[in-house]
Amino acid sequence: MFGFSSNAESTPVEDIILGELLRREANEQGLDVTEPMVTEFIKEMTQQRMTQKLFNEIRSQMNVSEQELMKALQSELKAKMAVRLVLGQNYPTPEAFWNFYQQLNVRQSADLVSIPVDSFIDESTEPTEQQLQELFLEYRDSVPGVGPTGELEEGRPGFVQPRRIQVGYFEATFDDIETLVEPPTEEEIQTLYEERYLRQVPESMDGPALPQFDLNFPAPDSTPAADESAAPDTQPQSDAAPEAPANTPDSESADSTASEDDTPAEAPANESSDSTSAEESGDESEAEAPIEDQPADDSGMALRRRDVNLQQVALFQEEPESEEAAETETPEEPATETPEAEPAAPEAGGLQAPEVPAEESAATDEGETGDAPSDGDAEQPAAPAMPDSDADLPPPPSSDIPELDDTLKMQLRDEIIRERTLDEIQKRSEAAFQKLIDLGARVLMEESDPEYLTAEQAREEAEQYAEENGLSYVVTPMLSFSEMLDSEDYPIARARVDLKSQLRMPMSVVEFVFQSSPAATVSVVGEADNLATLSSFAFWKLDDKDQYVPESLEDARVREQVVETWKELQARPKARERADAIAEKLRSAPETPAAEVLGETTVTGSEDSLFLTVRSVENVSWMEMPSVPPLNFMQTPQVRASRIPGVEDAGPTFYEAFFKNAEPGDVVIAPNANESAYYVARITSRNPSNEEELNQMRQRFLSGGLQLPVMALAQQTLGQYRVDWGQRLFEKHGVIISEAEIREQ
Repeated sequence: MFGFSSNAESTPVEDIILGELLRREANEQGLDVTEPMVTEFIKEMTQQRMTQKLFNEIRSQMNVSEQELMKALQSELKAKMAVRLVLGQNYPTPEAFWNFYQQLNVRQSADLVSIPVDSFIDESTEPTEQQLQELFLEYRDSVPGVGPTGELEEGRPGFVQPRRIQVGYFEATFDDIETLVEPPTEEEIQTLYEERYLRQVPESMDGPALPQFDLNFPAPDSTPAADESAAPDTQPQSDAAPEAPANTPDSESADSTASEDDTPAEAPANESSDSTSAEESGDESEAEAPIEDQPADDSGMALRRRDVNLQQVALFQEEPESEEAAETETPEEPATETPEAEPAAPEAGGLQAPEVPAEESAATDEGETGDAPSDGDAEQPAAPAMPDSDADLPPPPSSDIPELDDTLKMQLRDEIIRERTLDEIQKRSEAAFQKLIDLGARVLMEESDPEYLTAEQAREEAEQYAEENGLSYVVTPMLSFSEMLDSEDYPIARARVDLKSQLRMPMSVVEFVFQSSPAATVSVVGEADNLATLSSFAFWKLDDKDQYVPESLEDARVREQVVETWKELQARPKARERADAIAEKLRSAPETPAAEVLGETTVTGSEDSLFLTVRSVENVSWMEMPSVPPLNFMQTPQVRASRIPGVEDAGPTFYEAFFKNAEPGDVVIAPNANESAYYVARITSRNPSNEEELNQMRQRFLSGGLQLPVMALAQQTLGQYRVDWGQRLFEKHGVIISEAEIREQ
């Protein structure tokens, strides 16, 4: 209740000292805490439930007098009151909120060119030892970009060495594992082809019920059938009976059951509807066979259904002239349809055929059956004849099933090999992961344990395991976060860690290892995948060195940093001078596009330098909301500075120069955060573009209230100016805690 430090690493001694310093600050300010104030505090904290009797019991258990207890509470409350005076309550002004709103909503476009500082570094010039020592001593305890008191200072050098980590990892690459995979056989390729491209034709109609379709189309007729109550398997009849096959003498009787005269059928009593349908198709043997025993056609339909479909197609063909019909024709009675005539339009859902005179129909029936037609069938025309050859049939439908040629075989073979390779990569990566867990456990054993391994022995065993299993084993040098992330030699840094849980956000390997405790090394083990290279990794952390302040230039890494920094500091004024010249060139031709003005201009001005690249930046704002919403609806949205295309590591100086008070036509110059480049930008447009539009935006701001993004920006700004007031009090009063005092805790 009376603690003061918010630092989790602070000790009880530091917290007690901080309380004493706060009481001194309160005494300097003339603060006083009376007994009534203490009594009111007790009532507030106990929700008015504290009684004199209970207070006396607590005091007795603490073995203190009432006066001593009240004095102790007065002392603690005085320190609490001092916290409010020292820390205070900061809150942005209304004008600050308006500025935050503009940073989110004002949008600009510009033409931009970059002037890299390293283009002006003179590699032939080397610093003296004295120059290196002076630069090192000035910034050896500074973090790059951070001032002496912790504030942001763009471009400030710093030689404090960041935390560095060494990682060892197995890598299973696609090219290496592919050579170990067994290629597919011809049978496997054929199987994949059939599964992917060929439809399976059912051997029988047994099984799941198929949709029922009425495939018995009505015979050609010019008038509707008289008897609409015919059986489903019987074709509706028109005035003219269809032509019956020669080998089915009873077909006329069977068909006459659907006529207007209701003539009794002369077919045998045991004749089924199946046989009747078979007689109509002209194949009695197939009609007697069960439907499941009939062969299937290419579309999976039974043969019976295929014959019916063929009859349907025949109705669309031009009616051939039979010899019998030709003999009965007379000049006075020409044919009712010529080959050029269009088929009659269907009526009542049926397909119409050309009318044939009754005499021709009777002659045809007598010629084919040998029996005289009945009175009811005298005027029925003959059914269209089936095509005599395949040439009369319509072309079969085209198929989109590719032929299994050599090209397709090669594609299917590559696909099978790819799937097998990926499966093998995953299997070997998981086995390597278990191997690292085993090696890490053995490294952490006591040296007396017979299974114990030294770090060098573990490395040798890992290398042997990689060689035996088609993997590669790599050990990185000690690398900082940025060094590991930017390195092209170690692709594991950007691989995504397999966290085996959907509750944790995905992260890269470099994020994973740098989030681990510095004290944990070989116990930090993981798996990762790089989708870009189709590689899988099993990795562990081998070494971890925390941030430290270098003592001298004897460290080769530190000396190299100091030399590079010295050269860069010498080149910055030259880059700035070149940026000024380019800006002046753009200002001299305000109406000409920037690409034309700088078309033949080089970065440094010399002929052997690269030409400037003009980049168009369209419709960007100072701040932006992330495209992915927060997972928790109670979470405050994280507003961030917009990513400006073509600008690397943009900082506050750049954003302020680019956005604040910049109007269309203005040319601005600004460095990035670490001053490794200078940027020249000509503003091409701004929205709002005039005072009226700006007033409209201001009205939206006033009427919309404090929005969450604006509040988030306010919190971030306050956080930048929050300081460790406890450390300032320690410095003010000259507090020094000895190491011995800390160890005694």
